[in-house]
Amino acid sequence: MIKISILIFGVLLFYGCNSFPEKKELVGKWKVIKFDSEIKDISPVIIELGNKEALSTMYIFNDDNSMILSSRSNPNLTGKYELNAEKKTLTFYYKDENTGEDFTDIFTIKNFDDATMTLEQSLGEQDFIILTLNKLE
Repeated sequence: MIKISILIFGVLLFYGCNSFPEKKELVGKWKVIKFDSEIKDISPVIIELGNKEALSTMYIFNDDNSMILSSRSNPNLTGKYELNAEKKTLTFYYKDENTGEDFTDIFTIKNFDDATMTLEQSLGEQDFIILTLNKLE
């Protein structure tokens, strides 16, 4: 009976802990494979454009905290990223190539393993987007 209790506790502990990536696990090329959103009062056409843009997006995270974002509208956007284990966040810092404006995007890491990561970005009140990415290399 004690062995079964220990086994059950071990399984619950193993699966109950949402792992947070170390930088070395994040380094590499990631492709957005799914885009979900919950945004009030926005046209479905704009949501669809956002979906197409997101699904064309690739992130390359380097060991020195530099990153490259590549998408249809931004083929070579460079910046920096920061992992925060305490807050379970991944923050991107970059400059818009067209306007020169600085941007910061903060994502909560909802799920992470060696092949897939799910990021959620709050857009205020109850609005949010969720990106699911697969690691390519």
